[in-house]
Amino acid sequence: MANKNASAPRRIYTRNGLAMVLFEGLMFGIDADSETKIDLERQVTCEPAGETSVKITQRVKGRKPVSEVWEAVTLDVKKRVA
Repeated sequence: MANKNASAPRRIYTRNGLAMVLFEGLMFGIDADSETKIDLERQVTCEPAGETSVKITQRVKGRKPVSEVWEAVTLDVKKRVA
């Protein structure tokens, strides 16, 4: 799997109650039901904002860009039941 360019748009994934984006090999996100101005259905761009956080920016045509700072998260993986 090839790495994405750092400035490439990224998809927001929703898993186990977390909205997250993958950036530089880490997952950054927020609770999926927390209040955010970012549309979780649209792509975003990321830039580092510290060791454990990234600045998420979403640009939508005809509107001002929306930016938020998301912290590093861990995804709890549950074992599959057959």
